[in-house]
Order: sequence, then C-alpha cells, then structure tokens
Amino acid sequence: FIGVSNFPLGLLKKAQSYSKNKIVANQVEYNLVKREPENGLLDYCQKNGILLVAYQPLAGGKLAQQGFKFLDELSIKYSKTRAQIAINWLISKPNVITIPKESAQHAEENLGAIGWKLNEGDSEKLGRYFWKFWFFSYFIGKPVRFLRDAAIRIIPENSAGRVEIFYDEFLRKLKKAMKIFVS
Repeated sequence: FIGVSNFPLGLLKKAQSYSKNKIVANQVEYNLVKREPENGLLDYCQKNGILLVAYQPLAGGKLAQQGFKFLDELSIKYSKTRAQIAINWLISKPNVITIPKESAQHAEENLGAIGWKLNEGDSEKLGRYFWKFWFFSYFIGKPVRFLRDAAIRIIPENSAGRVEIFYDEFLRKLKKAMKIFVS
C-alpha cells in the first residue's frame, strides 16, 4: 500500500496508473476554509477507497478562535468547542480522516470531535457559511493580491502608499458585499 501527500486529482490518477500497489491515502490541506479537495479530489477518493487525510483541520488554529458567528452558535448548540465542531464536520465526510498536530492539551479536546455528529442541516449550513471565505481567498484574493503587488512594483515609491490604501478599502467593500451575498 502507498500513501501520498498533496497530490491533486490528476497527479493522483497518474501515480495510481503507474503503480502496481494501491494508493490508500492522500494527505492534503482540507478544512472549513481551505476547500480545494472538493473540486473533484474528495469525490474521487471516496469512489476509489482512498483515505483523504486532512491536515490543518483548524486552519492554523483560526477555526478554534471566536469570531465566526455560525461556528460560535453551533458550539453553544452542541456544547462542543469550535475546534470539535470543525473537526467533526471534516470527519463526518466519507473517507476523510484528520490527525490534528497539536499539543497534548489540544489532543484531548480534539477527541471530543468523535462519538457524535452534526445534524445534516447544520453540517450543510456550516459548509455554506465557510464557503464564502474559501471563495474569497481562492478566487478573489489571489488575483487581487497579484494586481496590488504588480501595481506597487511599477508605481513610483512615493505613491505606493495610496495603492495600499486603495487595496485595503477595496477588500473591505468586497468582504462586506460577500457577507450580503452569502447570508
């Protein structure tokens, strides 16, 4: 058996076609905010009996902090921590496991994510709630940051600060519009 790491769908299929041993696991970054595996990789893994091992299940700890309204509400509703809700959302998907790399203190807390399940409606709503963050960072954030960085390189140094101010204001308005769009 073979386990791989960070193989996108095309590479995973190609690697499997060259190997006489079955690929049984693919470790990729996957969490409520980072959702690229949902663009075909997760479905392929589920259909082919490949475990998707999600690393960074708490998005570098961001999902364990207060501030995501719906995650905070679910934490109260289920009497679970935000980390337990986020991990439970992941592991409730077929063929998805996670091994959070945390301290011993967090390891005990993270174990509270097993032995129960979010109801289907809450799970779907949680996924939709965080989709806007993934959409913003993946489809909008990267091109906008690229344009900002390119503009800073070609604009005279004494004007660069105005580009930063414009960029910050643009992102603020875009985030506000996304909130209205997704709510």
